[in-house]
Amino acid sequence: EPAVLEDFERLCVAGEGFPAIRPKSGARTSGRLYRALDAESWKLLDAFEGDDYERRHVRVRLPTGTEEAQAYVIRPESHLRLIAEPWSLERFCELHADTYLLACRRLRALSRRS
Repeated sequence: EPAVLEDFERLCVAGEGFPAIRPKSGARTSGRLYRALDAESWKLLDAFEGDDYERRHVRVRLPTGTEEAQAYVIRPESHLRLIAEPWSLERFCELHADTYLLACRRLRALSRRS
């Protein structure tokens, strides 16, 4: 469902199609809240996000109020990979969606083998 993450900004990552979020006072980042993920889904997401990101507890604003959630935040030591340019979903869909979906399918296939 639609959600807003306060005090975080979403930026482009150099050489990549995917974004990263990092803390920034006063920033607002819109996104989606996914509910009821099982342990296997969290395991896959942790593997997919990799070492540059850490899963953190955050508060998101929903139309019905605020709730605790989890988000993958880029680690401070990886901030040098960020470009001071807001990430665009539209540009991602145009340029990177096919590659991203292929990576998701490969990760899912690998997880089924283990």
